[in-house]
Amino acid sequence: MMLCLAFVLATACSQEVLLMDEAPKTVHITVGANMGEPQTRSAVVTEAGTRTLSFTTGDRLYVWGRITGTDPQKIVAGYLDMVGTPAEGATTASFSGALSVYVYNSSEDRYDASSHTFVTDDPLGECTVAYGTLVHKDAVGFTVGADKWGEYSSRVASTVNDLMTTMLCVQGTYNSGTKSFPLSVDLSGYSSDEYCAPIFNCTISGLKPNTTYAVSHIRSTSFENALDAHGNDLGTITSDAEGKASFACYSVCVKAEKYHVLNFLTEDYTDDRNVYLGSKALADKVYNITRQALKFQEAAFSVSNTQQVYFSKGNLYAYKGSSNWEWYFQPHQWMYVGDAAGNKLITGPMTLSGSYLRVDLFGWNGASSPNDCYGINNSATDSDYGNVSGEALMHDWGHNVIGSYAADTWRTLTANEWMYLFSEDRSVTNSLSAGARYTMATLGGTYKGLILFPDTYTHPSGTGFTAGTFNAVSNYTATVSMEGWMLMENAGCVFLPAAGSRYQTTVFMTGSVGCYYWSNSNIAGNTATNIAITPSSLSQVNSTRYSGYAVRLVRVVE
Repeated sequence: MMLCLAFVLATACSQEVLLMDEAPKTVHITVGANMGEPQTRSAVVTEAGTRTLSFTTGDRLYVWGRITGTDPQKIVAGYLDMVGTPAEGATTASFSGALSVYVYNSSEDRYDASSHTFVTDDPLGECTVAYGTLVHKDAVGFTVGADKWGEYSSRVASTVNDLMTTMLCVQGTYNSGTKSFPLSVDLSGYSSDEYCAPIFNCTISGLKPNTTYAVSHIRSTSFENALDAHGNDLGTITSDAEGKASFACYSVCVKAEKYHVLNFLTEDYTDDRNVYLGSKALADKVYNITRQALKFQEAAFSVSNTQQVYFSKGNLYAYKGSSNWEWYFQPHQWMYVGDAAGNKLITGPMTLSGSYLRVDLFGWNGASSPNDCYGINNSATDSDYGNVSGEALMHDWGHNVIGSYAADTWRTLTANEWMYLFSEDRSVTNSLSAGARYTMATLGGTYKGLILFPDTYTHPSGTGFTAGTFNAVSNYTATVSMEGWMLMENAGCVFLPAAGSRYQTTVFMTGSVGCYYWSNSNIAGNTATNIAITPSSLSQVNSTRYSGYAVRLVRVVE
């Protein structure tokens, strides 16, 4: 059944519904300038502190609501067209048009056209709740889903003005008492008392040239979580030939103070960069952001007199889906599985007692092992891991396809290569401290491990790094905030976290002194060589092959 709805005095069809203008709906988004920390959020120089989105000729109102008490579920949805021409800057307008009723088809999981008899002269008043979304006449990316709920598929535009006029959702909930839609900024169903929708006016450098990135706004109560938590997927941008991008986007934020990060990720997941926005409670304002996108930056490390390598961006882990194993690097250098389900639920060679779990503490599987399992095994029987003196790994962990990297792109360091990194044989140019090759450190007051400095290192300003002991063991006394660490890893530093050790399905020393990493070397049968980093020593150790240790891979600098 087709329904009609009119605002003010407009009529559209025989079943006329008049919505009186006693309570005109207001449509405005006010955004301010000069909000704190000018180095983080500078003033909006092109405006006098406010922006107002007003009605424009050609605007439409998209209406959607669930009809109360219907089984199967029925909804009313459709567009209402603006009536007449609004005055310049108008914040009230009348809309009229035909709405359709749809009924849910459970067998096909969709809504089909349906007839419906209303019991009052107010069809929207018979909905549990009805929403209206103002769709600008020049809107782009507004789509209606299978459940007839309309939304913008992108929250990114080239400029703030484009965003305000063509993409920024304005939404309201129908008031059956006044028969009107008081509209405000779209908070995607969230309470406006708790949420806001800031606009980020961005100029971002440090991206890969001529590359398309998906943009997300991520916020959390802690900085490290803000780099990992799922946030608002805003849309896509493309960098120019210099790796820069200028754009505007809007997001939905909790009004309480949070850490805020913009994340840039390529479609093939090969490039992942972050822009730290700070820790602040945001508001419905425009924030000008000029930043460099930061990422783990590959830098050269000498592992012998003739060989340099790049380290992987994080520790290796194996992921068990519903059937197959997949291999990835942790997205951040401080991350590890540790004392979590995957490492504790190994039941045999390449088997777990669950699915969708991660393992990152591996045994050392020699070529004579009867099990082709990359050390994913809960056995404590020596021969299950091979027992031939001097033998090679059955397969180097880098033999796997790891994320988007082809098999054998990466490899495991030898014991001698590991020790060369720490020794005086490696010549280092380091602006932070002459000849500094490594220091034991704590990131963000939480993550203990060892920072390795590349062969050539220029320490960036603004890290807040507090030095401990260079080129010697310590109780992880050097400190740096997570924000400061982003700058250091963007300058080439590598962090080896204290990821713990595993015996069968028990995990020890995670996050404390458990900084153990396998090499690809062994000397005696039943043992293999690992690097052990503790507050009292840094050395290569022959450990039983069934010990579960972390793996950090490298690739050769060509």
